[in-house]
Amino acid sequence: EMGPPEVAGHGHADALSIVLYAGRGTGGGRPLVVDPGVETYEAGASRDRCRSIGAHNTVEIDGRDPCVFWGPFRVAHPPPARLLEWSDDHLVGEHRGYLRLAEGVVHRRRVERRPGGAWEIGDRFTGRGRHRFVLAFQLAPGAEAGIVEGACDAAWPEGTRLQIRPLEAPPGAAAEIVPGWVADGWNRRRTAPRYVLRWIAGVPCASRLRLRAEGE
Repeated sequence: EMGPPEVAGHGHADALSIVLYAGRGTGGGRPLVVDPGVETYEAGASRDRCRSIGAHNTVEIDGRDPCVFWGPFRVAHPPPARLLEWSDDHLVGEHRGYLRLAEGVVHRRRVERRPGGAWEIGDRFTGRGRHRFVLAFQLAPGAEAGIVEGACDAAWPEGTRLQIRPLEAPPGAAAEIVPGWVADGWNRRRTAPRYVLRWIAGVPCASRLRLRAEGE
Protein backbone atom coordinates (compact mmCIF):
# COMPACT_ATOMS: atom_id res chain seq x y z
CA GLU A 1 0.00 0.00 0.00
CA MET A 2 1.09 3.63 -0.46
CA GLY A 3 0.73 4.21 3.26
CA PRO A 4 -1.90 5.02 5.89
CA PRO A 5 -4.86 6.91 4.38
CA GLU A 6 -4.18 9.95 6.57
CA VAL A 7 -0.65 10.43 5.14
CA ALA A 8 -0.88 8.82 1.69
CA GLY A 9 0.51 12.02 0.16
CA HIS A 10 4.00 10.99 1.24
CA GLY A 11 3.65 7.74 -0.70
CA HIS A 12 5.04 6.94 -4.14
CA ALA A 13 3.47 4.94 -6.97
CA ASP A 14 5.86 2.06 -6.34
CA ALA A 15 3.48 -0.90 -6.05
CA LEU A 16 5.32 -4.16 -6.82
CA SER A 17 8.64 -2.35 -7.25
CA ILE A 18 11.78 -4.30 -6.30
CA VAL A 19 15.36 -3.53 -5.29
CA LEU A 20 18.28 -5.94 -5.68
CA TYR A 21 21.51 -6.24 -3.68
CA ALA A 22 24.10 -8.91 -4.36
CA GLY A 23 27.42 -10.12 -2.99
CA ARG A 24 28.90 -9.87 0.47
CA GLY A 25 29.05 -6.81 2.66
CA THR A 26 27.18 -4.65 5.11
CA GLY A 27 23.49 -4.31 4.38
CA GLY A 28 23.29 -7.35 2.11
CA GLY A 29 25.96 -6.48 -0.42
CA ARG A 30 26.25 -4.12 -3.33
CA PRO A 31 23.15 -2.26 -4.61
CA LEU A 32 22.40 -3.21 -8.23
CA VAL A 33 18.74 -2.30 -8.87
CA VAL A 34 17.76 0.66 -6.72
CA ASP A 35 14.92 2.96 -5.74
CA PRO A 36 15.55 6.46 -7.16
CA GLY A 37 14.96 8.11 -3.79
CA VAL A 38 13.71 11.63 -3.13
CA GLU A 39 15.59 14.68 -4.33
CA THR A 40 13.21 17.35 -3.03
CA TYR A 41 9.87 18.00 -1.36
CA GLU A 42 9.28 21.16 -3.41
CA ALA A 43 6.57 21.11 -6.08
CA GLY A 44 7.88 20.65 -9.59
CA ALA A 45 9.11 18.18 -12.17
CA SER A 46 11.64 16.47 -9.88
CA ARG A 47 9.10 15.81 -7.13
CA ASP A 48 6.56 14.58 -9.68
CA ARG A 49 9.09 12.28 -11.28
CA CYS A 50 10.38 10.64 -8.11
CA ARG A 51 6.82 9.83 -7.01
CA SER A 52 5.65 8.43 -10.37
CA ILE A 53 5.41 4.77 -11.27
CA GLY A 54 7.70 5.51 -14.21
CA ALA A 55 10.61 6.14 -11.81
CA HIS A 56 10.27 2.80 -10.01
CA ASN A 57 11.22 -0.80 -10.74
CA THR A 58 7.82 -2.01 -11.79
CA VAL A 59 5.52 -1.67 -14.85
CA GLU A 60 3.87 1.49 -16.16
CA ILE A 61 0.77 1.05 -18.33
CA ASP A 62 -0.39 3.53 -20.98
CA GLY A 63 1.90 6.25 -19.63
CA ARG A 64 -0.32 6.68 -16.57
CA ASP A 65 0.17 6.45 -12.83
CA PRO A 66 -2.09 3.94 -11.01
CA CYS A 67 -3.17 6.80 -8.73
CA VAL A 68 -3.69 10.58 -9.05
CA PHE A 69 -1.14 13.00 -7.60
CA TRP A 70 -2.52 16.39 -6.57
CA GLY A 71 0.40 18.64 -5.77
CA PRO A 72 3.55 17.56 -3.90
CA PHE A 73 1.75 16.01 -0.89
CA ARG A 74 -1.70 14.91 -1.99
CA VAL A 75 -2.81 11.73 -3.68
CA ALA A 76 -6.15 10.26 -4.74
CA HIS A 77 -7.09 6.69 -5.61
CA PRO A 78 -4.04 5.01 -4.00
CA PRO A 79 -3.69 1.59 -5.69
CA PRO A 80 -4.95 -1.36 -3.64
CA ALA A 81 -2.02 -3.78 -3.25
CA ARG A 82 -1.93 -7.27 -1.75
CA LEU A 83 0.70 -9.86 -0.87
CA LEU A 84 -0.78 -13.15 -2.06
CA GLU A 85 1.94 -15.77 -1.44
CA TRP A 86 5.33 -15.89 0.20
CA SER A 87 8.07 -18.30 1.27
CA ASP A 88 11.82 -18.16 1.79
CA ASP A 89 12.30 -18.38 -1.99
CA HIS A 90 9.38 -16.54 -3.58
CA LEU A 91 6.58 -14.07 -3.21
CA VAL A 92 3.55 -13.07 -5.27
CA GLY A 93 1.78 -9.72 -5.08
CA GLU A 94 -0.69 -7.74 -7.13
CA HIS A 95 -2.10 -4.24 -7.40
CA ARG A 96 -5.37 -3.05 -8.90
CA GLY A 97 -4.59 0.62 -9.36
CA TYR A 98 -5.22 0.48 -13.12
CA LEU A 99 -8.75 -0.92 -12.75
CA ARG A 100 -10.12 2.62 -12.27
CA LEU A 101 -9.15 3.45 -15.87
CA ALA A 102 -11.16 2.48 -18.95
CA GLU A 103 -10.28 -1.08 -19.98
CA GLY A 104 -8.50 -1.54 -16.67
CA VAL A 105 -5.70 -4.00 -15.94
CA VAL A 106 -4.67 -6.03 -12.88
CA HIS A 107 -0.90 -6.43 -12.46
CA ARG A 108 0.41 -9.52 -10.65
CA ARG A 109 4.15 -10.02 -10.00
CA ARG A 110 6.02 -13.15 -8.91
CA VAL A 111 9.59 -12.85 -7.59
CA GLU A 112 11.42 -16.17 -7.24
CA ARG A 113 14.94 -17.14 -6.22
CA ARG A 114 16.46 -19.64 -8.62
CA PRO A 115 19.53 -21.92 -8.36
CA GLY A 116 22.91 -20.37 -9.05
CA GLY A 117 22.22 -16.95 -7.58
CA ALA A 118 19.56 -15.88 -10.07
CA TRP A 119 16.17 -14.24 -9.57
CA GLU A 120 13.17 -14.49 -11.89
CA ILE A 121 10.64 -11.67 -12.09
CA GLY A 122 7.35 -12.72 -13.68
CA ASP A 123 4.64 -10.18 -14.48
CA ARG A 124 1.13 -11.13 -15.59
CA PHE A 125 -1.55 -8.70 -16.73
CA THR A 126 -5.27 -9.45 -16.93
CA GLY A 127 -8.24 -7.30 -17.79
CA ARG A 128 -9.44 -5.82 -21.08
CA GLY A 129 -8.16 -3.98 -24.10
CA ARG A 130 -4.82 -3.33 -25.74
CA HIS A 131 -2.19 -1.34 -23.84
CA ARG A 132 1.32 0.09 -23.84
CA PHE A 133 3.61 -1.47 -21.22
CA VAL A 134 6.94 -0.17 -19.93
CA LEU A 135 8.87 -2.41 -17.51
CA ALA A 136 11.93 -0.70 -16.01
CA PHE A 137 14.81 -1.34 -13.61
CA GLN A 138 16.88 1.58 -12.33
CA LEU A 139 20.51 0.50 -12.10
CA ALA A 140 22.76 1.81 -9.34
CA PRO A 141 25.09 4.71 -10.24
CA GLY A 142 28.48 3.81 -11.65
CA ALA A 143 27.24 1.10 -14.02
CA GLU A 144 28.16 0.77 -17.66
CA ALA A 145 25.28 -0.98 -19.40
CA GLY A 146 24.29 -2.11 -22.86
CA ILE A 147 21.95 -4.47 -24.69
CA VAL A 148 23.53 -7.53 -26.31
CA GLU A 149 21.28 -9.98 -28.18
CA GLY A 150 18.24 -8.74 -26.27
CA ALA A 151 19.83 -9.04 -22.81
CA CYS A 152 21.20 -6.25 -20.61
CA ASP A 153 24.78 -6.60 -19.43
CA ALA A 154 25.71 -4.09 -16.69
CA ALA A 155 29.08 -3.77 -14.95
CA TRP A 156 30.37 -1.65 -12.06
CA PRO A 157 33.98 -0.50 -11.66
CA GLU A 158 34.90 -3.01 -8.93
CA GLY A 159 33.89 -5.91 -11.18
CA THR A 160 30.30 -6.68 -10.13
CA ARG A 161 28.11 -7.59 -13.10
CA LEU A 162 24.37 -7.96 -13.59
CA GLN A 163 22.63 -9.62 -16.51
CA ILE A 164 18.93 -9.05 -17.21
CA ARG A 165 17.65 -11.57 -19.74
CA PRO A 166 14.06 -11.86 -21.01
CA LEU A 167 12.79 -15.43 -20.72
CA GLU A 168 9.25 -14.66 -21.87
CA ALA A 169 7.98 -11.49 -23.53
CA PRO A 170 5.08 -10.53 -25.80
CA PRO A 171 5.83 -10.35 -29.54
CA GLY A 172 7.52 -7.10 -30.49
CA ALA A 173 8.91 -6.37 -27.02
CA ALA A 174 12.13 -4.35 -27.26
CA ALA A 175 14.75 -3.61 -24.61
CA GLU A 176 16.94 -0.51 -24.37
CA ILE A 177 19.12 1.42 -21.94
CA VAL A 178 17.95 4.97 -21.27
CA PRO A 179 19.33 7.76 -19.04
CA GLY A 180 18.08 7.72 -15.46
CA TRP A 181 19.03 9.30 -12.15
CA VAL A 182 19.19 8.49 -8.47
CA ALA A 183 18.93 11.02 -5.64
CA ASP A 184 21.99 10.56 -3.41
CA GLY A 185 21.22 13.50 -1.13
CA TRP A 186 18.98 16.49 -0.65
CA ASN A 187 18.82 18.52 -3.89
CA ARG A 188 21.42 16.19 -5.40
CA ARG A 189 21.21 13.55 -8.07
CA ARG A 190 23.53 11.18 -9.92
CA THR A 191 23.00 9.93 -13.44
CA ALA A 192 22.63 6.18 -13.84
CA PRO A 193 21.49 3.86 -16.66
CA ARG A 194 17.97 2.51 -16.66
CA TYR A 195 16.90 -0.78 -18.26
CA VAL A 196 13.57 -0.53 -20.08
CA LEU A 197 11.49 -3.21 -21.83
CA ARG A 198 8.59 -1.86 -23.92
CA TRP A 199 5.74 -3.60 -25.70
CA ILE A 200 2.18 -3.13 -26.92
CA ALA A 201 -0.24 -6.02 -26.45
CA GLY A 202 -3.74 -7.05 -25.61
CA VAL A 203 -4.37 -8.55 -22.21
CA PRO A 204 -3.95 -11.13 -20.88
CA CYS A 205 -0.22 -11.03 -21.49
CA ALA A 206 2.93 -11.80 -19.50
CA SER A 207 6.66 -11.22 -19.26
CA ARG A 208 9.40 -13.04 -17.36
CA LEU A 209 12.97 -11.87 -16.77
CA ARG A 210 16.01 -13.49 -15.16
CA LEU A 211 18.41 -11.34 -13.14
CA ARG A 212 21.80 -12.86 -12.40
CA ALA A 213 24.63 -11.13 -10.54
CA GLU A 214 28.31 -12.06 -10.55
CA GLY A 215 31.29 -10.78 -8.55
CA GLU A 216 31.78 -9.51 -5.03
